[in-house]
Amino acid sequence: MWLNICEATANLILSILLARRLGPVGVALGTLFPLLVTQMLIMPVYSSREFKISLWNLLRKGLVIPIIVGLLMACINITCMYITPPVTWLLFVIDVVVSLVLGASVCFGMGLSKQERGKLISKLI
Repeated sequence: MWLNICEATANLILSILLARRLGPVGVALGTLFPLLVTQMLIMPVYSSREFKISLWNLLRKGLVIPIIVGLLMACINITCMYITPPVTWLLFVIDVVVSLVLGASVCFGMGLSKQERGKLISKLI
């Protein structure tokens, strides 16, 4: 609770200060900086200590793999839009379906552990 209150306060103060100089970009940056500090620095350290998980393991499984999967998903979506620009509803639906199938494959293969994949397959069968 206190972390959220501090983040919101910093967000408000920075957004007001930066909005005067940078306009809407300042508001966005005023939101970004407190969020990065709390979610990328404070919360991982706190969670690591609280749940007795090594910080490296927490970052690897909780941050690195999701970022890689997200980047691959973005690349798949950009590639689909580049190959077949969605200028009609049919091409849009094709892009969505291809992105969904390829993205689900990436998420299944990289985003899940071997045990999680096994559990998911057993539930689907």
